[in-house]
Amino acid sequence: MIIRKILLSLTLVTTLLTLAACKTMTKAPVANLTQLEIRQLQTRLYDTTDLIAGLKATAAALQDEGFIISNVNETIGIITGQKVYMLTQSNKVTENASASVALKDNQISIRLNLASEEFYDGDGGWGIPRTEAHPIYDPAIYEKLFSKVDKSLFLRKENISVQ
Repeated sequence: MIIRKILLSLTLVTTLLTLAACKTMTKAPVANLTQLEIRQLQTRLYDTTDLIAGLKATAAALQDEGFIISNVNETIGIITGQKVYMLTQSNKVTENASASVALKDNQISIRLNLASEEFYDGDGGWGIPRTEAHPIYDPAIYEKLFSKVDKSLFLRKENISVQ
């Protein structure tokens, strides 16, 4: 009987702690965009078949915006990177970027995907650390990145060297 009461108490405490942790999480903002609109925001086509040029231009654009490139896979045309902002000693925001470069007919398709991840150390959240992540759908951010890709591909096409 005592063991049963202990197990019941432990189950109740565990449930309450789980519910408290869920209560502190906020839902990620949902874009009022369809999947097609998101893809249109994130994707551009370029009149070249040079995948390596597309990868280099995309990596350079991400680096210009402060991303640290963590992975480039030429075989499948993928780039990943991130940049970190420290809000306090234990709270930070990380922006993650991934890009895919693929051949499509006589063009290359470049798709950028950006997401923001916030880590909180648990202050105000019952002492439970938590992470909140959500995609970034700000058209201005994508336009800025693609503008840099455009310029880089143009300079390469015209054989203009930038030192």
